[in-house]
Parts: sequence; structure tokens; C-alpha cells
Amino acid sequence: MKKVFLFLAASAFLSGVPVLFLCSKPGPTTTTPIDTNQVIDTNHTYVAPVITVQPQPARDTVNAGASINFTVTATGSPTPAYQWYKNGTPLGLNATLNYYSISSVQISDSGTYMVMVFNIKDSVVANSKDTQIVVSVQSNSVTLTVRPAPTRPNITVQPLSQSVKAYAAGGVTFTVTVAAFPDPTYQWQKNDTNINGATLSTFSKAVVEPADTGNYRVIVTNSQGSDTSNEAALTINKGPVINTQPIAQTASVGGMVTLRVSASAAGLPITYQWYHNTASISGATDSAFTIASVKGADAGNYYVKVTSSQGSTSSNTIKLTVSRALNTAACAGNPPAGMKCVTGGTFSMGSDNPLDQYAAPAHQVSVSSFYMDSTVVTQGDYFAVMHVNPSDTNGNPSDTLGNPLWPVNNVTWFDALLYCNARSKRDNLDTFYSFTVITTTGGSCTGLTNLTLNFLNNGYRLPTEAEWEYACRAGTTTGFYWGDDAATVDQYAWYFGNSNNMPHPVATKTPNAWKLYDMSGNVWEWCHDWDTTYTSAAATDPFGPTSAPAGSARILRGGSYLPVTQKTDNLRCAFRAGNFPNQKAADDGFRCVRYP
Repeated sequence: MKKVFLFLAASAFLSGVPVLFLCSKPGPTTTTPIDTNQVIDTNHTYVAPVITVQPQPARDTVNAGASINFTVTATGSPTPAYQWYKNGTPLGLNATLNYYSISSVQISDSGTYMVMVFNIKDSVVANSKDTQIVVSVQSNSVTLTVRPAPTRPNITVQPLSQSVKAYAAGGVTFTVTVAAFPDPTYQWQKNDTNINGATLSTFSKAVVEPADTGNYRVIVTNSQGSDTSNEAALTINKGPVINTQPIAQTASVGGMVTLRVSASAAGLPITYQWYHNTASISGATDSAFTIASVKGADAGNYYVKVTSSQGSTSSNTIKLTVSRALNTAACAGNPPAGMKCVTGGTFSMGSDNPLDQYAAPAHQVSVSSFYMDSTVVTQGDYFAVMHVNPSDTNGNPSDTLGNPLWPVNNVTWFDALLYCNARSKRDNLDTFYSFTVITTTGGSCTGLTNLTLNFLNNGYRLPTEAEWEYACRAGTTTGFYWGDDAATVDQYAWYFGNSNNMPHPVATKTPNAWKLYDMSGNVWEWCHDWDTTYTSAAATDPFGPTSAPAGSARILRGGSYLPVTQKTDNLRCAFRAGNFPNQKAADDGFRCVRYP
């Protein structure tokens, strides 16, 4: 037997009688078989309800307060009953006729309406109860949109009086807020005269001149009337006028730069004050400001405030960019203790020899002069600065200093950076690295959040890969810094053939021509650069990419005491290797450099 669906509560004429509804869309009426043990009343002629005219109007848009009447026409026997719905919910009183009226619509009456039309098909006697079978049909939906009632404009937020500097950046803006329907039009006025083109709720002038002084108001109009705002006074600060703004410039470290401004104040005396990153510069009180010897710290934003007895005007803010020009001059004075001066120059970096791993193609690189540690950082050096020794001490666990003359090892790339910064602070130098958070795991630094490089500061840092190879070669072009013959390697390097699988005290082998020890062997040396593929393009003081490429390894150079392939290839000047910056190994160390 099919299921019979109860659609809605019985209407008044069915009150008190159980009802079964057969629901249908417009079209043939659906009937339901009745069990044979029931008695069916068939004493009338039945015609299913049919909607002959769908609800009208099908769509209407009216103003709030107006009336609306939806009507539907239907036939059927017995006479159909009705139930109106809004947004799928049956409506209450006055919604059970062939029309539905609202005498004064409100915004909340907006929505979708439809009507169910139904009548009684049969009466069934079952279990001593009368049950009426009802058939229904659903109308099309109609849409009602209610707009706000028309209202006269009412200015709820008035324009405000203002005092601004003549020709100042930003100009001036007057604004009003209005309640009105329909949307109004606007006309701004200055001193009761219309301002051409000023027909929005805001009125702005990007550049304010002394002649703009006056009273401003706006007239707001729609079909229901108008409203006029309060007057807002605009007062112009008649301070100096800047005729020529300062210009952004780029200067090299050690060079000279001058910033200039030109201003006038109707013959009145003018004073000047220059600012660097919002801080006033002592003594910078002329129309021109000169830095005789530019430093890295001089980079930043500059502006000048020009003042007369009638007020002040600030110039545009401009940027001074400081660069480090190629400097291949010999280092002046003596290098710091334990460091050598490497005079800059141009060399062929990399190699096309298959023995030099990942070193192709050879390409021309120029590097500036720099100081470099004559040895890798020792365990004693590291402990003196950091007060810890992370190294594999190889048989001396009771000695917190480990082996003071051995290379420090078991340090991550980040550990090396922290050492550089700490050493800079100890020696009263500006640190090269900046960061916000240090992350550690197992007692070693594994990350520096928001790491940035202060290229113009002279603190200690890791060498770039170009600086390292330039220093390693010490003016040679051979595979090793002692020549192309690996047979004499024992004289210059601790490697798998003579190391007994352990590091050795620094500076115990013959240095290269520039008195730099252990540039081959003992421990690998961290460099600044990410591990990327070379190009043939010439470069000047390259630091490599600023963001991590695929693989995210940092360069290691120089080979170590441990066997890799039982070959001396990794001791060659151009041979390249790498490791993840948060990883450490018993044969990874580093040495520092800094600018003179």
C-alpha cells in the first residue's frame, strides 16, 4: 500500500475529522487504494483541484507601507480550500482564502510566496473512525520585494572643520553621512558657491593652497526634499613652501652624499631640521645635509622640516640606499689577531674538470678585500666565546674544553652564525646577522627565525663561497693550492690517508701562499651560500640566492679527515659539498671573515 502524506493541519471545515492528504504538483490528481475492509463514501461527484490562474502578481516590488494582494484561481469539487506559505512556512490567520493580502507591507515581508489548494476526495470508515482523504496541488511561487519608504535626506554625520598645511601631502577631505531613500545627490559649496564636479558624499583636494581657505558645506537632495550640512571651516597653515624636494640617492660605503631642499616663505626667515628614520639629526640645520663618509647605518629614510614664523612644512620622505662597492685595496693597518688580510681581486671560480664535483662552469668572479681567520675556529676559540664546546672530543669526555687546538666540530650552520654574532659583540663590532627567535633541539641551534643579513656591517660572518675559494687558491689556478699533484698531500692536509680517522690540531700542516692553514682537509668549512648550480655569468661579491632553493643545503668546502671515496678529490680548491643548515657532523667546522 502506498504511503499517504499528511500535508498540513485541517482547515476549519475539516476541524475535528482525521484527514489523509494526497499531495501533488500541478497535473493529474493522485489517488490511494483503500483496504477492502473499509467503507468509502461515494455519495458525491469528485473533481480534483486544479489551479487555473497561478498567483498574481507573479513578482512585485513596492515601497514599505503600501498594500499587496496575491490572488489565485482554482476549480474542483467539492470547492477547494487554500493555505498560503511564505518562504516554505505556512502563514496564520487570513491565509486560507484564494487571496492573501497585506495592508501595510514592511521590509520583513519581502520573500517568496505560494499557495496549496486542496479538497476532499472521499471519506473512509476504518476502525469506527471517519478519515477524510484530501488531494492537494501546489501553485507557482511569487516574489515580493519591499523597498524602504521614501524619506527626505537627513545628514547624520556633519563635515568637520580642519586646519592643514599648504601643499602638504594628503591634502584635505570633507565627508558627510546621510540617511535617505531613494539615494540622494550631492553638491558641495565653498562660501555658498557650487564647486564644479563636487557631487559625491566626500569632497577632497589632493593639494591645498592658501586660496582654499573658506567655509564648506554640502546640499543633499532626493525626490522627497533636501538637507543642507553645517559649514566646515578650512584654515590653511601658511608655512614655508617647498620649491624643490630632496631626491632619493644611492651611496657607497666610505663615499660622500648630499641631500638638498629648496624652500621659500614670502620673505620670512626659514630654519631647517633634517630627520633620519623620524629621529632628528644633530647639527643638520641647513638646506643641504652632507654625510662626508657614508656608513652602513646611514641607510634609511630622510626628510627635512622647514619652519617660518607662520608655521612648518615637511618635505617628502626619501630613501638613502647604501651599497658596498667593490674594494680591492690592500687592508689598511694590521689585521685583527688570528686573521689575515686577503686583498680582493678577480679570479676564475669553479672548474670544468670532472674531478671538481658540481663546480662547472668556470666563471669570472671579483671579490672585495676581507679579513679571514688564518685557521678554522678551534674548540678553545669556540668555548671562549660561547662557553660551551659541542665538539666530538675523541676520547676526552672529562675535559670540557675538549682539545682546545682541534677544530670545533658538530656545529650546525646556525651555530656558526651565532658564534659570529657573539664574537662581533665581544669585539664591539656591529653584528652581521639579525633574527627574532632561536630554535634548538638536543642542545644545538637548529634555526634562526626571520634571519636577515646586515651587508654593510663589519661584524664577523661566514665567508661566501667565492671568498672561500679565492682565499684557498691564494692566487693559483691549479687543482690544489700546492699544485696539480696529489702525491704531496701529506705536507698540506689532514685527510683519510694520514688522519687515523680523527681531527688534528690546527696549523700543523703547511699553509697556502697567503698563510691560511688547513684550507684543505681536517674539517669541512661552512660557507654562507645555498647549494645552487653555477652559471657562466660574471659576478661581483656574490652572496648567492636570498631564499632557499630546492634541496635547501648550505655549501661546505675544503674536505676533511674522514674518508669519503678514498680519494683526495674533495681536497681540491673547487670541489663542492653541502649539508642542511640544521644538521651537524663530526667533520663539519668553519672559519670567520669580516670586512676591513
